[in-house]
Amino acid sequence: MRQIVKDVKKCWELYQQFTEILCPDDNRELNDYSDEEIISEAIYIRNQFTDPMGGWIQYDEYMGEEGEECKKEARKTVRQLNALIKKHGSQTN
Repeated sequence: MRQIVKDVKKCWELYQQFTEILCPDDNRELNDYSDEEIISEAIYIRNQFTDPMGGWIQYDEYMGEEGEECKKEARKTVRQLNALIKKHGSQTN
């Protein structure tokens, strides 16, 4: 199993996006996605938390508008996504 796939499994939001939505819709396994596709999806998920113009509930969670526990989880998720993007993003060029 590729390291990037192992790292996706450590980030619940990204892993869920693949296993619950993308894999079934695309009729693919997580390991079938390229590193570039995985990084692109990680950036998309991160933007849901950090883009104030996106209108996502994740942004409200990140800003603490849904309570302190949601804020804590959202910030943890963004850290995990940033780490994955930093670690594997340079390898996709």
